[in-house]
Amino acid sequence: MSLWVDHFGIALRSLDEGEDFFARYLPLQAIGGETPGASGDARSRFYQLGHVRLALFESARPDSFVETFLQKRGEGLHHLSFRCSEFDALKASLRASGLSLVEGPVLAEQGRTLVVTPKDLFGMYFVIVETSDSPPEVLPPRDRIVALPGGGAMLFDHMAAAVPDLDAARQVLMENFPVTGDGGRHRGYAGDFDLSQFELAGFRFELVADASGSSFVKAFLHRRGPGFHHLSIDVEQLDPIVEKMRADGLRIVDEADLGNGYKTAFISPRSAHGVLVQFWQVPELAGEALAIR
Repeated sequence: MSLWVDHFGIALRSLDEGEDFFARYLPLQAIGGETPGASGDARSRFYQLGHVRLALFESARPDSFVETFLQKRGEGLHHLSFRCSEFDALKASLRASGLSLVEGPVLAEQGRTLVVTPKDLFGMYFVIVETSDSPPEVLPPRDRIVALPGGGAMLFDHMAAAVPDLDAARQVLMENFPVTGDGGRHRGYAGDFDLSQFELAGFRFELVADASGSSFVKAFLHRRGPGFHHLSIDVEQLDPIVEKMRADGLRIVDEADLGNGYKTAFISPRSAHGVLVQFWQVPELAGEALAIR
């Protein structure tokens, strides 16, 4: 089935403030101008971030779905949007699997829309848009590397969701969506959580679950419930990025030096409009980035 991820969305209280923040630390390239949501509930702007696309959006009216989300969960990762050229076949397949679907408005430049509700997807919103387009070209890893605003290079690696039952979540996704490159289930770097990474309709995705009773996943699920958890970005050198962010007053958490050149650190959601952003220093990226300069 011809289905691919088009973008991920971040809900904001202020579109201008969110854009200013993310453009300061990430190489956002605007795609067009501001657009109204299909239902008139939101004002959105789309951007290219390396080889992936994201949408930043704010509420356009007091009773919008954006306001409801912000009141319930606050700012942060909101949805994963897919395009599908076999819309009716996918809708029938998802319904046959017992997933709850909500039919959305028809988009003027595309077609029908469909939402797979969070209650069946472990807190995640999946939006499916009908299209007559063909899937975009899949870029090789080297061509996905882009320059950071403050210098150095980055590669968008994946988006992650926290779930209470990793195997159950894997099964739902694999039974209903195209999944390739499955890396199986294994223990995370901190030793207290499990993870599973794979390509979900051409988009690198990760599921994380508690493995100890006291991991960050356990705390997240208790505080917010299941759903999208973080974005992960590979970089050449982590220290200069962390130093700049600290100098700007950002809260940096969960720093770890894993040896052999690998380091990681997170921007706290409190400093990043509700989005937990993980940076990984990956030695291999430095070689690839140098090779393409």
